[in-house]
Parts: sequence; structure tokens; C-alpha cells
Amino acid sequence: MRKLTALIAAAAFLPMIAAQAKDKPVLVSTTFTVDANTKIRVGDNKAATLADIKTADKVHIAYHDNAGTHVADHVAVNGEKKTGKPAEKPADGEQKKHEPKLGELHAAGVVTAVGATTVTVGVHPEHEKK
Repeated sequence: MRKLTALIAAAAFLPMIAAQAKDKPVLVSTTFTVDANTKIRVGDNKAATLADIKTADKVHIAYHDNAGTHVADHVAVNGEKKTGKPAEKPADGEQKKHEPKLGELHAAGVVTAVGATTVTVGVHPEHEKK
């Protein structure tokens, strides 16, 4: 009888737990390999390197799958600069947008780790596009 009472009490909290999960979606940790062909842009710096990407940066990544490895084609750090001011948008025609390639995939998320040749991003499953 005590187990049944405990289960009923726990069931009363399920809607609250579900609401919290809805407010804070589960992120999938995804690691992307960066190679010599990867283009990296951080703010106005179109010639940025992996060293310019920091933990907690918001990024958009265009990538392709190479035998089970996510290889980044283009990494763009979005959002606010470290100064706290919003990143300036380029004037019309000033910056050519990334042209998607056939079979290219996209992901957006927050950087959780940066390695020598990799960047790991917490990606919401719905933000991973094909």
C-alpha cells in the first residue's frame, strides 16, 4: 500500500517535471571536426581560427558527414561580442552569405568545448537540419 501511495504522490509531480523539461530542452552534445578547408567567422573577423571560438559562444555550423564524422565546412559565431554590444550587421552586398552545398547539414547551438581540431556544441535536436 505504501508503494501505491508513493507512486500516486510521484505522479502528481509529473506535469511539473514535464513543464520544466519543456522550458529547458535537452541538448545533444555534438563534436565537429575542423580541418584546413573549414571557414570560420567570428564577428567581423572572416579569417578567424578555432582559437578565436570560446566556450559559451553561440554558433551556426554547416557540416557534412564523412564516414560517421561531422566535418565542419563553415562555423559562424553569432550573437553578442564580448563587449556586450550586439554584433554589427554587414552592409548590403558587403559579405557574401555561405552558399549551401548538396548534402550539407546545419546545426546551431552553444559551444561547450574547443579542442585543437574540434569544437563541441550543445545542439537542440530540432535545430539540427538536413
